[in-house]
Amino acid sequence: MDYSGTKVIVFDFDGVIVDSNVIKKEVMLGLFPGDARRTQIIGQILSKHPKATRFLIIRETLRRLGTEEEKLEDLVYKYSDKFREAVRDSILEKGFFKGVPETLRTLKENYKLYINSSTPREALDEVVDGLKIRSLFDGIYGRVGDVESIVAKQENLKTIFEREKVNGEQTLFVGDGEDDRETAEIHNCKFIGIKNEFNKWQDENFPLLIDINNIPEMLSVV
Repeated sequence: MDYSGTKVIVFDFDGVIVDSNVIKKEVMLGLFPGDARRTQIIGQILSKHPKATRFLIIRETLRRLGTEEEKLEDLVYKYSDKFREAVRDSILEKGFFKGVPETLRTLKENYKLYINSSTPREALDEVVDGLKIRSLFDGIYGRVGDVESIVAKQENLKTIFEREKVNGEQTLFVGDGEDDRETAEIHNCKFIGIKNEFNKWQDENFPLLIDINNIPEMLSVV
């Protein structure tokens, strides 16, 4: 792949900057302790919709359990807050993937760097500030409201284009999800995939890495 002309690098957050995919799954499965049926339902939803928002997963779980509609939204936000706090604490304890801050500092010397995540903006800001990495990025964008992941990422990417006065051909998107790949494809961005146990990417038509640490070499930023 020809990376010449690249001016902006956009990173997904979960599974790319921090190893949070496992954390989020474990927290979600343990959100209703002592109730095997709820855990089973959550597992089914995650299996069918791996990129579903926490609101969707919790709401659907409660509905399947027969929760009355008038009580539903209050419970959704109660469990959502519990989920957010547990995930935040676990990520801050675990930290980054190895070598990530150093790699970002190297890339920052030559490129504008952004985070484009489907994590709710408030929760994303809490983790970014807790990890003290805000200064490594030119902008950090999460999901606003209960929109689909791919919709949030496409809107965020358009905002980045407008802010930096660039187009897809000048942008590299780095992600670990189909929503990342599809967003990059729709907007004609270059794409590098981070493979893991969740996406099971193997022989794809785009470059695959196990982490972001080889990206400077791929871009000849050494």
